[in-house]
Amino acid sequence: MSNQLTHRGLPAGMTRWDLLKMIESGRRVLGLSKGAVAYLRYAITHTELPPEIRTVT
Repeated sequence: MSNQLTHRGLPAGMTRWDLLKMIESGRRVLGLSKGAVAYLRYAITHTELPPEIRTVT
């Protein structure tokens, strides 16, 4: 069973990699453990892009 979450996504011009860099650099200020950041890295890198922005190579 899985849930589908709907949101407006990241701000224009921001990639998931930009978000991940921000999380990693602000880990201590955000109060995140290394394990929490590792989980977020896994979750962010395993997200599926919506069909309208996927690129075929």
